[in-house]
Amino acid sequence: ALLLAVSLWLGNGLENTHHIPAKDLEKAAEAVLKEDWPLASALYQRAEKHWQKHRNLTAALAHHNLIEQIDIGFAMLEDYSRCRDTAPFAATCSQIALQLRSLPQSHAFSWQNLL
Repeated sequence: ALLLAVSLWLGNGLENTHHIPAKDLEKAAEAVLKEDWPLASALYQRAEKHWQKHRNLTAALAHHNLIEQIDIGFAMLEDYSRCRDTAPFAATCSQIALQLRSLPQSHAFSWQNLL
């Protein structure tokens, strides 16, 4: 019962924490495809700031490979933004958003996690 309660609590907490930056990254991908680089840059930087604020807690609870992939993705966004490289910027935003949304799945309740 305790394992179930902790699993549900962690899954919900991580989902709520990473929903905001994932949404910002999705909006940044849309903005850059419309050639609105100032908005895209502001959104990805806000998402990265939010990620950095919650990164250490997430790292304590999630697989480190995914954490490192997200960190690398944000570093790539900085380079793409500087070079104004539209397609890779949009693709990387979408990829990081998916990774952020997948973080809570390893802690959400499922029979595999229970066993």
